[in-house]
Amino acid sequence: MKAKVPKEMELIVKMSGELSQIMCEINPTLKPDANGIVYLKCIKALYGHIEAARLFYNDLNKNIQEKMNFQQN
Repeated sequence: MKAKVPKEMELIVKMSGELSQIMCEINPTLKPDANGIVYLKCIKALYGHIEAARLFYNDLNKNIQEKMNFQQN
């Protein structure tokens, strides 16, 4: 299951150090700032991010209620 991030919410990931360098090698359009930090905007919930748990729960709850016809009690 992949929970999408709503358009009104910004889910930003900050990468620095070696991870930042690797991301810039993978995607040359990314440019680190003066401190070598890259900021990425997520379109799907990312495990470990504060908002991810709520997005996954909402997605799971919606699927169970709409597709499987369960009711919350």
